[in-house]
Amino acid sequence: MGSNVVNLDERSSHAAIHYACMACAHDWNAAFPPTPDLSLECPQCHAPAGEPVALDDWDWFTRFMTGPNHDKRTLVLLNAARQARKNNPRT
Repeated sequence: MGSNVVNLDERSSHAAIHYACMACAHDWNAAFPPTPDLSLECPQCHAPAGEPVALDDWDWFTRFMTGPNHDKRTLVLLNAARQARKNNPRT
């Protein structure tokens, strides 16, 4: 009877989070078990500068937009906003 018991904590859902590299402005989606404040290595430039795109965080926005390639950074933000609307159509 005990072998039929499933620990739901071990099967927690994965989060899909939109990431952007603070160094080169490359963006990608990452899926993994939810962990707070996780920085990732950028798949393009390999810098350990991947951060979750935080459209509602002014400090993150200003840090991101002060990097090089302003046009690409603007497109990253537009893409993140589009994905957010697609995932939550009420906003």
